[in-house]
Amino acid sequence: MKLLDTTFLIDFLEGKLQDLNILNFLEEEKLCTTYLNIYEVIIGIFYSGKEINKKIEKANIFFDRLKILNLNENSSIISAKIRANLIKSGEEIQHIDCLISGIALENGVNTIITKNKKHFEKIHGIKVEDY
Repeated sequence: MKLLDTTFLIDFLEGKLQDLNILNFLEEEKLCTTYLNIYEVIIGIFYSGKEINKKIEKANIFFDRLKILNLNENSSIISAKIRANLIKSGEEIQHIDCLISGIALENGVNTIITKNKKHFEKIHGIKVEDY
């Protein structure tokens, strides 16, 4: 299973991935995202201030095709360990990226599809795929 990060979700919803046959991609791969990624997408929709209801409806239709992973106690512990190790090594990244990674690892997901390679590549156990 592969996790779609916020950058992919936004680019897809904004129509920037028209050359990528996403429907075939969805059928061939087991894809997921997290509620944290959905949160980030929805922030952007509200921030844009344009066609909010239409954009949220479009996003929800897409999200319904994915498995959505949630933060729980164990993924919180994994995320905290990731963050602490990165701080110790001087490679601190955003809290939310640590949380997304912890959720992914807790659920057996080791690949994240993102444009945000520089953050996720610092996390042991996570492979990063650009698109």
